[in-house]
Amino acid sequence: PRSTLFPYTTLFRSPNHLWLDRTEDGGCHIGIDAFLSRTLGSIEGITYVWQKGLHRPAVVFTVDGVDLELVFPNPLLLTNCNLYVRAQPDRVTAQPYTAGWLFEGIAEADTSERLMEGDEARAWMDDEQRRMNDFLQRQHGLAADGGLPHPGIFRRLDREQRLALFHEFFSPLRVERDNRASKGKNPVSGGSRHSPGRGLERLPARDLSE
Repeated sequence: PRSTLFPYTTLFRSPNHLWLDRTEDGGCHIGIDAFLSRTLGSIEGITYVWQKGLHRPAVVFTVDGVDLELVFPNPLLLTNCNLYVRAQPDRVTAQPYTAGWLFEGIAEADTSERLMEGDEARAWMDDEQRRMNDFLQRQHGLAADGGLPHPGIFRRLDREQRLALFHEFFSPLRVERDNRASKGKNPVSGGSRHSPGRGLERLPARDLSE
């Protein structure tokens, strides 16, 4: 079985809550983690930005009428997308590490760059839970459940609050911001052959930057 059955052992994590399962021969699967799936609760629609080719994999989730675009931060040679979840989108949140995977492909040299794993990923997740609890209490007067967001907390927020939460924890700009802060490295530039930046177009810039 793939290591996605054991989510806290061999998975790589991106700063915006996507996981990467990479085998020794370079085969990869990508999906969302339990933190993001719990925050969203359920999904009504899924649209893949690309299904094949060399890209930063990107997908648009429709959640309670709001389109949210998730972008994996590094390039991957996409060979397949999980098209079954378009007909059953709740698989993504109900089984994020197994039947709800999103992308399949072949790793590039930098596919795992600046991702977290092992003890670093565990410490980061603990901090994310603390940050989410503080964010909800500070911004919206809502408490998390034992450090975790209430299931479907996204739906309890108004549009402005939703966009603020998405920007803080899950948006493409979260990745760009964390990459700039990490050892002075610059994110992939707009001129790259990996087609970066398309994932930034889905939500208006004014919503992501507020």
